[in-house]
Amino acid sequence: MVATIDFGQAISIDNVSIGYLSNTAVWIFPPSAMVIRASLDDDKYEIIGSKKWRFSQEELEGPFVKREEFTFKSQKIRYLNIEVSNYGIVPDWHAAAGHKGWMFVDEILIN
Repeated sequence: MVATIDFGQAISIDNVSIGYLSNTAVWIFPPSAMVIRASLDDDKYEIIGSKKWRFSQEELEGPFVKREEFTFKSQKIRYLNIEVSNYGIVPDWHAAAGHKGWMFVDEILIN
């Protein structure tokens, strides 16, 4: 999933958070990575936050909702680009092994 937000003018931000759901019983897996980029001109983007995950089978057994938060030094931006990567192929231990899992991402909060 990729989302680019144009604020229409430069604004100051210091925090971005993104929520997601994991419920592997119904093929919904958490993201594997998130990258947050910022720009003033929609041409040159700078990475202002990123995270990668590897979840164990045990961590994925029950459903959960989580919010990932990225806090950084306040900066002026006009454009915010958010890339959230799908978990990918369902692992061998799952009944749907070999298929692509779903990814459910909800609110993007920007402060």
